[in-house]
Amino acid sequence: MRGKFVNICISFLNILLGALIIFFTLYVPQSLSSLTLQEDMIKTYIIYGIYFLIGFIFLLNIIEFFIHKKDGDGTGGYWLLIFTFLFIIFKSPIIGAIPILSGFIIFNHSLKSNLVESSSTNAISIVLIVLFVLALGFFSTFFYKTIGAYVTKKENKDQIAYTEDFFKYIKELDLDDPYINIKKDGKYGYINPMGQVTIDFKYDYASPFVRIKAFDKNYEVALVEEAGTCKVILKNERVLLTYKSESAVDNYSAKSKEFQDIYYNTLKQSGEMKFEIDHITEMMNKVKVYADDKEENKNYTYRYNYNNDWDILITTSTLGGDDKYELRNKKDPTYRFQLDAKALDYDDKYVYIFSDGTIPFYEISKQEQGWFTTVGKKITVQGKAQILDIFEDRILLKDYSNKYVYFIDKNNTSNKLSEYYKGIYLMSDKYIVKDLNNKYQVLNTNFERVFDKDYDMVDTYLVYYGLYIVGNTSDDITFNEYNYPTNLNLQLLNSDGEVMLDGIEQIYANYYQMSDEKNKNYSARYSEFLNKLKSLEFHFVGDKFYKYYEAN
Repeated sequence: MRGKFVNICISFLNILLGALIIFFTLYVPQSLSSLTLQEDMIKTYIIYGIYFLIGFIFLLNIIEFFIHKKDGDGTGGYWLLIFTFLFIIFKSPIIGAIPILSGFIIFNHSLKSNLVESSSTNAISIVLIVLFVLALGFFSTFFYKTIGAYVTKKENKDQIAYTEDFFKYIKELDLDDPYINIKKDGKYGYINPMGQVTIDFKYDYASPFVRIKAFDKNYEVALVEEAGTCKVILKNERVLLTYKSESAVDNYSAKSKEFQDIYYNTLKQSGEMKFEIDHITEMMNKVKVYADDKEENKNYTYRYNYNNDWDILITTSTLGGDDKYELRNKKDPTYRFQLDAKALDYDDKYVYIFSDGTIPFYEISKQEQGWFTTVGKKITVQGKAQILDIFEDRILLKDYSNKYVYFIDKNNTSNKLSEYYKGIYLMSDKYIVKDLNNKYQVLNTNFERVFDKDYDMVDTYLVYYGLYIVGNTSDDITFNEYNYPTNLNLQLLNSDGEVMLDGIEQIYANYYQMSDEKNKNYSARYSEFLNKLKSLEFHFVGDKFYKYYEAN
């Protein structure tokens, strides 16, 4: 392995190795979330191949170093390649610059030095073998997606395919209770709202059930995975189809996308994919628009069915001015009068009103808001506060001076009925509140505790079925490769605060993912994750007018 030609070959091997590392790190996504399982497998094989090339080409460099050690300057290029082993730790294109620099140093030295030519069939053979492996690396890198798709196709050769007449002779299942998917002790299963296990805890992944329609019949289907095989099942675990998954069991966003693809493209469903249980984050009263308003010569934009006596008319401005709001009598449409308001909370489907039926209005520039009674009487209040809702006997306020929420007496507004809270979630007979110590309590409408304990977090996804997902977070939450927590220890409580199930890792459709924003360090992303985990989402009438106050 001596001579100018062999050295030039070594230099080109170094340069090609660096080019392969740069091409691989720039062309193939280094994030697991951007790859299918099959693509990640191809990527792993390519990495092992690059490891082999780094080690073997480095060995050739060291052999050449000792052969040409006496030649002096330029031999340091051989040893420079040792830093390429950093690729094992850092998959960065910068690492590729090291063997390229090494190759140019050796190439330059070979041209300037009077090296003795020595033909070596063995050396040429070794170089050709390494060139073949390098070419294979470039080929595999460029076609990693195609190779991954081929592997997927081969894996799915013997799987169960869905047929369009699958539901033709299948009756609707008489299973009306929602099935709640829960991960416990590393396995998924399903329970009903009473806490009874309906499907055993045996799956590596399980989605919520979604509603579908086929042959004018209604069904619920879910995506589950067991031992690397995904299945779409009914509630009685009858299988519609199977396939080898392209995503990891704990890559929940990818699993969701897989299920959506099946929902629309395989099961031929239209409209939004909906789970059995809706996540309710508001209980605003809504006045519905007349969707098929065929009134002739109408001089308004929208008409809403307010109550038995009145319609609300809204005429939107086309010149950037103020909208016009009116009440019109249903029995005598000629009788209508204007509501003196700068803004109501409305869209093309609804006007949003308070729980007692009154119509809220807003003029934030003057720090004014208030409401119109059901007969149009105007009541105005001022201050840096938002009326969140009005009930029969109480008013819920948010004071933006300190961002506290509290109740006052409707008939005596100077009488404060509740403590101050940092947040609130309303139900018909209970309140979930966040106290000033950032702990959650569940109260009845008399502000008496329903649960004995306080919690760092309450997930409200299932509360309308009388189920509360609660937890007390610690500072040692760990995450998987896809930024989902691996050691959340949640509990499921009934409406009396009794523990139905504990040791829960994941439940229903909330997966509590940490951000992967590259411009933020881990500490900032972890802090955001905790804040989001401990937050309470609930929306009120008029929130859109107070975004400035909320942000400041």
